[in-house]
Amino acid sequence: AKLESDLFTQVGTLTKAQAEIKSLSEDIESLLDQSQADQKNAASSALEYEEMEHQYIKMVRSLEKGMSRKSGELELAQGEVESLSVELRTLSETKKTYKIKS
Repeated sequence: AKLESDLFTQVGTLTKAQAEIKSLSEDIESLLDQSQADQKNAASSALEYEEMEHQYIKMVRSLEKGMSRKSGELELAQGEVESLSVELRTLSETKKTYKIKS
């Protein structure tokens, strides 16, 4: 009877241990699934940031080209203004010369 009682106690203890092991195993699986999902999200975010960085670099390069082109246009316009200024001074001097002769 004592042996039988001890056997039932041990079986009960083993059954509880098996249930705890099963519960812990399910918890571990759940954590692994969550970890994999987190890794996928992190990888996706990294790709999104990489794409955003690529777009930003393209935009900056485009702006730099535009600024360079505008800078060239500005230099040409400044050259034209200087040239017109010289012509205006020449005409002004010529006008003074005619007034003096008149």
